[in-house]
Amino acid sequence: MFQRMTPSIVITIAAVVISLFFIRRYFAFAQRDISKFILLDSRFIDQDQLLDKSVFVYDSGYDGQFYYRYALNPFKVKKRAYGIEVDDPQFRRQRITYSFLAWMVSFGQAEWVPWSMVVINILGLLGIVMTMVLLFKYYQIELIYALFPLLIVGFWMSLSRNTTEITEGLFLSLSLYAIVKQKWWQYALFASLTVLSREGAIILLGGGSVAITLYAWQEGKLNLKLLFCLLTPLIIFLSHRQLIDALMPREKFPPISDFLGPPFAGITEGVMLNTAEAIWVWPAVNIYIGYTIGLALLTGITINYGFSLQKYTSIKEQWLTPFLTGAIAVWIIFLIFLKINIYIEDWGYMRISSTFFLLAFLFLILKNKRLNFVLLALAFICCFSFAIRAWQTA
Repeated sequence: MFQRMTPSIVITIAAVVISLFFIRRYFAFAQRDISKFILLDSRFIDQDQLLDKSVFVYDSGYDGQFYYRYALNPFKVKKRAYGIEVDDPQFRRQRITYSFLAWMVSFGQAEWVPWSMVVINILGLLGIVMTMVLLFKYYQIELIYALFPLLIVGFWMSLSRNTTEITEGLFLSLSLYAIVKQKWWQYALFASLTVLSREGAIILLGGGSVAITLYAWQEGKLNLKLLFCLLTPLIIFLSHRQLIDALMPREKFPPISDFLGPPFAGITEGVMLNTAEAIWVWPAVNIYIGYTIGLALLTGITINYGFSLQKYTSIKEQWLTPFLTGAIAVWIIFLIFLKINIYIEDWGYMRISSTFFLLAFLFLILKNKRLNFVLLALAFICCFSFAIRAWQTA
């Protein structure tokens, strides 16, 4: 009985902590000024040219300021517009889904954009949870596990900094549900919106699509419609990149070698750097704890994934499980070969792995009908550590 209730208790506690986190962020950090979530950087703006001069400006900002710029007008491609300079327009505009939705919800009214960006992320997280509810109803799994997305640190960061992880997670979740129902045109649509939210999703979708293709071929179910729908996100992604190149020419995108290196080199260097620079006073201790626990969570998920591969796959799982298996495997390989620039801080590797955690937790729940308590505890500690750090920077 205790073992059955423990995951429910842990996930419920996480939900309460998240609620407290946002109440604290709204009243103490935002002080009823929703524009503070944008984190607009004074170095990238001309305050006299801003469309909404009431937007709060900081001495240093975060990525959300660039999505805010495109949410003002996603069709304006200049490097500097509306008093905001985008640091890397070609890179930032790849992630257009979130900004486009914010523009639509705000009806193009600049003063409504700060609110629309927050509302979209809140509704997006609710949408992820509700999609998990639909999946677990279909698979007859305890619905309490539908709250597991609340344990993903990257979604917390997205909510508090107006970034794109939640939008990516929402459309990826809808893509998974389309796979379960074998609605391949819907999959093509939602998966395309996923890669237009964050370009890294193409790695997960690529691995999953190859796995589904092999499964369909073995089962004699492979056809042109399925192949086309699986390839559509890649076609949309490459076409969008070509459009960006045409509208905003630049020498070239950074080569893949700028991000990949020898296996485990980036992780090893990151651990050594963080250990060497660790100052054993608060709040630096909390940062180091968050860093090491995050790596422990990734390691634990990888080990559990390996042990779960041979477990029985029910008839209901036969389309989704191959996709999850391939997507997770490719992302683990990707993490192993990443260079140190992504492992300098935990917020780096935890953020880019948001949808990996979503798929990995879902895979483990499907295979085991529950989540390992150790993984739940590690995920909760990561979230709690992030919440404390976010409060400290309020």
